[in-house]
Amino acid sequence: RPFLHVRDAARAFIELLEAPAEKVSGEIFNVGSDDQNYQIKDLGELSLQVVPDAVLKTEGSNEDLRNYRVSFDKILYALGYHTTFTVKDGMAEIKQKLLDQVIKDYKNEIFYNVRYKEYR
Repeated sequence: RPFLHVRDAARAFIELLEAPAEKVSGEIFNVGSDDQNYQIKDLGELSLQVVPDAVLKTEGSNEDLRNYRVSFDKILYALGYHTTFTVKDGMAEIKQKLLDQVIKDYKNEIFYNVRYKEYR
């Protein structure tokens, strides 16, 4: 899956809104980076670089055979847009928010996609 930091997404919106109409009017752009395309298992391994004392648990081998590769060339060539934040940057930010206790109740259902869907 291609991941995108929320700040990169916001900057893309701003750049598209401020771009000359002849470059963007009626166009559709994929926003992201080829470098930020990860399988879930790879995210787990990457998280160990940010939180070395964490324990990575895997359950089963539900390999996802879907292809999430998309091209981000169009927005690069039209606007020179590229992302500036990595998945690892985002993980480090979350870790710091947890350490600073900005995020207090990380076990809350709203932070778990599957559980939150069931919760609602």
